[in-house]
Amino acid sequence: MSRIRTEDQHGFHARMARTRGPCLLIITGVHCGACRAMKLALEGNLRHHDGLTVVEVDAGDNPGLSQELEVQHLPALFLYLDGKYHAPISCPPRPDEMVSALDAALASPPMDPP
Repeated sequence: MSRIRTEDQHGFHARMARTRGPCLLIITGVHCGACRAMKLALEGNLRHHDGLTVVEVDAGDNPGLSQELEVQHLPALFLYLDGKYHAPISCPPRPDEMVSALDAALASPPMDPP
């Protein structure tokens, strides 16, 4: 799992367009306890997904992207595949459920972006 920290909203779409394979976007907040729990769970539990890139974006620093993706709560997870929006991910920060949610999203057809 490769990890890239805090993209800004202006470079985000260009970065996503260059990303091949699965990419998990996590939108976080600096004072968000649930965000810290999700990041810890992500770091330790998605290693079997070779080629997975994780991009973290701070919602406070990048309100335009949060608004574009219609983020209602933090953390917010979105799956991109080969540079294109694929699906939102909803799961608790538990290893088995995170892996299952990612696998299910990867197996499903792409959704329209918000």
